[in-house]
Amino acid sequence: MDAKSFKKTKFFTSAKTRASFIDVIVRAIVAKGPTGKKLQIVQAEIIKALQKESALADSNLHRKSFGNLKQLFNEENFNGVFTLDKNVVILEKFEALKDSGALSEETLKAVKEAYDMIS
Repeated sequence: MDAKSFKKTKFFTSAKTRASFIDVIVRAIVAKGPTGKKLQIVQAEIIKALQKESALADSNLHRKSFGNLKQLFNEENFNGVFTLDKNVVILEKFEALKDSGALSEETLKAVKEAYDMIS
């Protein structure tokens, strides 16, 4: 097998690591607060949030299994949680987040409070 046809094995991807990764991003967006009428964050700030976590935290293991954030966002779908616009991650509306089932009740409550600040 040559290097071009080799695809990195996703050793650390699971529902648990994905949920942890999503939680770190959403908490970072909420901590940053609204930008205009949106809750959003740039990828560089996501990297800083992930660096605050342990290197072996589920969130970082999930990211590392893809290589880097760009590769992760290219390969994985986060519909119902956030969208990616170039290097900006934009959180979906509260109702979509609630319906997605991807967030813990605690994180969902923090998101609701952040969206209430916008209204």
